[in-house]
Amino acid sequence: FGNTARTVVTSVDFARSSTKTTSAARPLLLDAQANYALSTSEKLSFGLFKIPFSYENLASSTELDTINRAQVVEKLVPGRDIGSQGRDIGVQFSGVRERLDYFLGVFNGGGINASDDNGGKDLAARAVFRATDALALGASWYDGEAGASATTHDRQGGEVSYRQGPWTVRGEYVSGKDGSIRAA
Repeated sequence: FGNTARTVVTSVDFARSSTKTTSAARPLLLDAQANYALSTSEKLSFGLFKIPFSYENLASSTELDTINRAQVVEKLVPGRDIGSQGRDIGVQFSGVRERLDYFLGVFNGGGINASDDNGGKDLAARAVFRATDALALGASWYDGEAGASATTHDRQGGEVSYRQGPWTVRGEYVSGKDGSIRAA
């Protein structure tokens, strides 16, 4: 369970670039999932959990290099852009093959403890290739619909991380499109 007193985004109007919010004074379920091991390297997950998109979205706040997440992550990463801390209700297939980690999920698009607000389901995918023990390259993709008007809600991202000894160089790029509005 998470924060009991916080502002929750209840709707997003991408055409007008506005949101409606309300104060939630109740416990919110942040993570609840059931996993089914398909093999030693693959699993199927059901429940409420982080959407597989972006290195920084999936990192715990204790693992961040800075005190806050980057503004582009807070504004464009699916789930964070509607105030749901990068989480949603859905099902996800994930696995590891040698140097490749992969994730594919179907989500309702409504966020934490929220029912689906349109008829469509959102798709998310992420893959990270560990080229060497020091170098990792990743890509993320999200295709969804936001709000009752089912506005197009698409995201793409890329990431690179190089860690050698005590040194780390990491970068991430995220772009998105909401209806006819494009941002990066």
